[in-house]
Amino acid sequence: MQHLDNEHSSLSRAGNPSPQFRWFKDGVPITEFSTDAYYKIFSASHEDEGSYRCTASNKIGSILSEEMKILVAYMNVFEDQTEKSLSVVEGQAAILDLPEIESKPPPEVSWHTNDGQLPYAQKYAKSKSNQLIILSTEKSDQKAYRARAINTQEGKEENSAFIRLTVQETNDSKEIRPQIIVPPEDVKIVRGTPQATLDCIANARPLHELETLWYKDNILIENGGMYSLNDIWNRSLTLISVNTTHSGQYECHVRLRSERFDNITAKAQVVVLEKPRFVSSTRAETLGEYGTPISLPCDVVGIPKPNVTWYKNSQEIDLTDKRYAFRNYNSIMQLNDEHLKLIVSFFVAL
Repeated sequence: MQHLDNEHSSLSRAGNPSPQFRWFKDGVPITEFSTDAYYKIFSASHEDEGSYRCTASNKIGSILSEEMKILVAYMNVFEDQTEKSLSVVEGQAAILDLPEIESKPPPEVSWHTNDGQLPYAQKYAKSKSNQLIILSTEKSDQKAYRARAINTQEGKEENSAFIRLTVQETNDSKEIRPQIIVPPEDVKIVRGTPQATLDCIANARPLHELETLWYKDNILIENGGMYSLNDIWNRSLTLISVNTTHSGQYECHVRLRSERFDNITAKAQVVVLEKPRFVSSTRAETLGEYGTPISLPCDVVGIPKPNVTWYKNSQEIDLTDKRYAFRNYNSIMQLNDEHLKLIVSFFVAL
């Protein structure tokens, strides 16, 4: 059994008189008001996934909890169990797509042949979408490959059908011009994310002559500190403990050390977002004289600039009502009200 409670269970009974609670799923009420602060899910299913919030109300007013999300872990079998085939010319890269499989959270994927799991080697790379990329293919790469997916939450494991690779031989043994197979992608990352990765997977012949360098805003990136180069071939760059200084333009430069060919480059823009946060405490109560305007501040910052929604007694305020007006971006002014005391809660969304 799983249960949800309001933000601070130790305070779930706070208030005088004691509040009653009502639960919402994806904005739709799913319970009536009751004294029970918990919403219980006895056997979670896919239908229980969603966004949950709780309203606590008494005669004085109402408050609305923060959003709580539920995801239900599961993994199906690979949808297509038909054996596939792929043909490439020797020296080129072979890209094997991961067959479709539904899984929450996304599965951990490894690639195998009849000889076992593929070894850690420059020849093999895996994209963020779990494609297997075999670089600088040779006749010896002509095998059957399959993916193994593991859902770490369920401990469930599934194997895909085989993909048979055919490598067409060529008499050309010359060097092959570098080519970026998987370029880095533009990405937006929330500040405080433990790590984020940019990929730059390239092919060339001879493969051992391939060199990849990373730059940020035209400055060479070195391993350590804010960055980690995940393998000895520099195919992946990890941004560590993401903060706003990670924002900028990233480039990967690829070349052969023989310098027979010109460098090739690929660029990506990284934008670091900042969750909304309050820069000052809000007053629990604001008193005003009858008939006079009341101004309520909401000092919040974030990247991009946050949207602010105001609530009164857990009900969103209708800003078309002429009694209310926005001032100075975040603050709201109540122009006239028959009540001397106004209690307003607010919600900030990125």
